[in-house]
Amino acid sequence: MYCIQNFLNNLYKGGRDVEAIAAFNKAITKAPFNNEKKGKDFSLAVANRSAALMRLGYHQAALEVRTDLCMSIKFDILSFEILKDVDLALESGYPGELRYKLYDRKLILMKTLGISQLWEETEKAFMEALSISNLPKDKRQKFVEESKSMKALEAESKQLNSNILCQDLKKSRSDLPSLTSSVDVRYEESRGRFVEATRFSLLIS
Repeated sequence: MYCIQNFLNNLYKGGRDVEAIAAFNKAITKAPFNNEKKGKDFSLAVANRSAALMRLGYHQAALEVRTDLCMSIKFDILSFEILKDVDLALESGYPGELRYKLYDRKLILMKTLGISQLWEETEKAFMEALSISNLPKDKRQKFVEESKSMKALEAESKQLNSNILCQDLKKSRSDLPSLTSSVDVRYEESRGRFVEATRFSLLIS
């Protein structure tokens, strides 16, 4: 089975994701289980299939194609399928020293899909898996710092959105009620349509 797994990994590492996914599917149907319905080869094949699907960009497309509802639904469904692969690999005996990869992948998918339920539990499991991984200390620390940075950016984004929503326009344009009366809407052939402030105010906090 090692030779087969090596062949599958080479497909993935070579960027031949479509071929790799098809090969992983075949490996999944043939991989052995123990009495507890767990199998290392099975869990590796499922996990690698989820990685190949993600690298094809489907989870990113779920964010980028919001203008097309049908495409958005299609990519969201596929992202959920990738998430199911991640959970299945975790439940099926995926090696402990590598589990941080799956939890990291799961957090990315949960964020992409806007899933907040069990976020803290998943993040805790990721940190625990990272602590027993075979990664060098500096690389483990880099993961921790990236996680902290993401949380800080998310908190800042929520605060910014809250501040924007709390602001009321003292006087809006009659033709464009969502715009303040302190701007003009202009058009230039070289720039197209744009707005230009006609009055500035200095806010000191």
